Amino acid sequence: MKHRLAALFLAAAPFCTLLAGCAPTPDVPGPGGGSSSSGSTNNGGNSESEDNNSGGNTATKLQPKAYMEAYNVSYIASKIISKNPYVANYVFSVVNPNKNYSLSSVKISIVLTDNNGKTLTDYTTIQSIAPGDTVRFAYSASYSVPVHMDRYHVDTVLSSYFKTPETESDGTPKIAKSSDITVVDAKETKTSPKFDYNIINGTALNTSHYPCKVKVSLLLKKNGRIVYATWVNSPSDVLANGTFPVTIYAPKNIDYDSFDLIAIPC
Repeated sequence: MKHRLAALFLAAAPFCTLLAGCAPTPDVPGPGGGSSSSGSTNNGGNSESEDNNSGGNTATKLQPKAYMEAYNVSYIASKIISKNPYVANYVFSVVNPNKNYSLSSVKISIVLTDNNGKTLTDYTTIQSIAPGDTVRFAYSASYSVPVHMDRYHVDTVLSSYFKTPETESDGTPKIAKSSDITVVDAKETKTSPKFDYNIINGTALNTSHYPCKVKVSLLLKKNGRIVYATWVNSPSDVLANGTFPVTIYAPKNIDYDSFDLIAIPC
């Protein structure tokens, strides 16, 4: 595949998001560089046990929590995306502490500023998180100028966004968890100098009994530190015990010495 198509593919990847009409929670300061931060939780209700839903889904301990593992801004040298060459890279983990209900459309709002102090906003959404599950994934967005991340927060998830999952006869929820999605046979193909990107391939496996869309994140690392992140989504549900062939492009101007592919239900 020619490098023009590769660049277009990478630029188009970051949009598996869906607005959830929710009110915001208080912002939590976020770090610069690659350090981590805990996200905010929602306020309201009483502090019921994580295992007990009798207080209602507004209980503070039952709200999703976001944690940012890494953040940095990369300059991607490519004629195709020259108008927006500054790519903000994030790696988030989102926890659903509610062990009785799954979550739908968990929205993380992100506030940034550019070098002139102008405020920019962005968001990403995870469409489904199983009861008691934690999902880890990459997100990125492109800008025409350098940006700095100020803060992020999980928007309020109203009780209508909690879902009672169907269950098996033994009470097991009929929904794929992050531990059910794995990536095997990951490999990197170094391309000739005429290409802007190396090619990362692998196969995502849905080892659960339930079909789901799959999100695969590529993390590029240098000396163990994440220096770039992007992702692809399966175009349709991956069947139970099915596979999704993964191809992601790694920009050559990023200085990295290793990579990880991680996958979750999307």
